[in-house]
Order: sequence, then C-alpha cells, then structure tokens
Amino acid sequence: MEGQKLHYKVIMCLLGDKRAFGPGVAELLDGVRRRGSLQGAARDMNMSYSKAWTIMRDAEAIWGFPLIRRYVGGKDGGRSS
Repeated sequence: MEGQKLHYKVIMCLLGDKRAFGPGVAELLDGVRRRGSLQGAARDMNMSYSKAWTIMRDAEAIWGFPLIRRYVGGKDGGRSS
C-alpha cells in the first residue's frame, strides 16, 4: 500500500417500505442539476428515460413532495431543476 492514497466513500440509503433515497436518486438529482433535464441525467447514467422517470416518481410518492421542478417545453423543449 505504500504510495497509494486512501479515500473514502459513504453511501446513504433511507428506507421505509421501499427505498426512499439512495445513490441512484442522488445521482439522478445531481444529473438534473448539471444537465437541466431528467432525460439528460438518465442519458449520462446510461439509463432509459422511462426508468429514470419511474425512480423519481416513486421517490416523490414516498417523500410526499416533488424532488425536481418540471417546466413543460416550448420550441426548445422542457427542462427540469
């Protein structure tokens, strides 16, 4: 191990009857922040848009409030934040 730098990684999950929050939701939310859309976040994760949408819809149902704000598109399409 000489010369190797150590690092840490913490994974947090909030559980109820279903997983309420974990690495997948966190990565999607970060992707939405960076890309401005759930579709872009899903693409970055090599995930289908429909799967990303299902993950977010399930998480929002568990939490009881929206985790992302959706703006319906015009000529250039919608966005999310």
